[in-house]
Amino acid sequence: MQLFVIRRSSLPKLVSFVQMLLLFIYFSLNILNVGEMGAALPLLIGFVALAGGTIFLQGACGLISVRLHFFIFLLLVVWVSLKVVIDLGDLEYLKQITVATTGGILLFFFVGAFVRLSLERITEPESKFIFAKLALFVFFMISMVVFTSYQGRLLDRDDIFYIEGVDGNYQRPGNFLIMLFIMTSFVYLTIVTSVQGQKNTSIVFWLFIYSVGLFFYLISSQMIGSNAATANLTAVYLMTVVISFLAFNNKLRNAFLAGKLTIPNSKKILKFIVTFSVVAVLSVLIFSIVALRLSGFDLNKTNLFGFGAGEITSVTSRLDILLESGVEQMGYAPFLGNTNVAYLTTGNPGKTLHSFLPNVMAELGLVGLLLVVLLFFFVLRDLYNKSKLAKVNQVGFQSVVVNMWLFFLLIFLLLYSNIAVGIYWAVMWFFIGFASEPLFLITKK
Repeated sequence: MQLFVIRRSSLPKLVSFVQMLLLFIYFSLNILNVGEMGAALPLLIGFVALAGGTIFLQGACGLISVRLHFFIFLLLVVWVSLKVVIDLGDLEYLKQITVATTGGILLFFFVGAFVRLSLERITEPESKFIFAKLALFVFFMISMVVFTSYQGRLLDRDDIFYIEGVDGNYQRPGNFLIMLFIMTSFVYLTIVTSVQGQKNTSIVFWLFIYSVGLFFYLISSQMIGSNAATANLTAVYLMTVVISFLAFNNKLRNAFLAGKLTIPNSKKILKFIVTFSVVAVLSVLIFSIVALRLSGFDLNKTNLFGFGAGEITSVTSRLDILLESGVEQMGYAPFLGNTNVAYLTTGNPGKTLHSFLPNVMAELGLVGLLLVVLLFFFVLRDLYNKSKLAKVNQVGFQSVVVNMWLFFLLIFLLLYSNIAVGIYWAVMWFFIGFASEPLFLITKK
């Protein structure tokens, strides 16, 4: 059948799909394994080995290039390493924050970069998206498996909505939920905003698959008490849907193709995004209220409302630390920072600042802060320029949509991270590697 014809060799896409399948399964098993030790590490090793081997072969043929911000990131990792060795002399801690699966900034940066290369291959514009659609179905099945597994582990209590065995270890599986959903959102957005996707698939069907998967993940995130996952999953979903509807607007698409629409410097685009954002948020709120009314579920039973406390305790506790010792920690060693600053200023090493930039300032000083600011500046600039300089054709319009999505999502992650997480948040470094394409393919003409 013509539907299944792939013009290029299917082998590169098959390899990329296998890579993604390995990572999907690895993340899923660790999400299911919440509260216990990490599982299925060979799957992650297999993903990295396949991705690294592919990049090596392409690099040997002169098809790989490296962006400037990649070297800035490496300088940041070197500075972090030096600070840990000098301030703490703890090589095990250095391993945890650089290459371990709990929050290694170097590991997840490269995982994000490898994921982007793989997803770019399976969502190439001229393809029929066979592997991309399979990836969406895998995501959907994983969301149901996770939900069903967690549901079977719910505590037999009426006062809290929580599964047994978590013991507060929800950060890692929560992060993996977010990363899985970011990858899936990229695939979904690429499919439904392409010309082929609009002609050969039902947009409503893919939106349904994507939305139901989100629904299962949201409930699962509260079953393990991860407010971070709940907040980020919701935000990513809303931004993805709003941006996807931007691509569905034929007037905007035709105006771009006619060279009459300058993206992203367009009042029409900004007005559209603001309008649909308001509509999307209101729609989700109304749907949530109706669903809660019909089900009779009490939100106070979730960690989102502090298991009956009536407030988001995870946020208030972080703000308390920032207000109590934030100025003292940031001012302890303002130029070079100190990775042991929480203990030196409060006597409690657990009172680190859970606010991204203040945490960078406290632990890495102005030197580290400068490197971080430069890194984010170059990544945001590259995403902006990709949207501004895209070719005036169908593929260029799709590229604009995807890069705008990445730009806005990075802005959100920056805002969120300065409220709730510190410098070693794995999701941030995964997304930086994913969005910035530090290693990219050079297409032969």
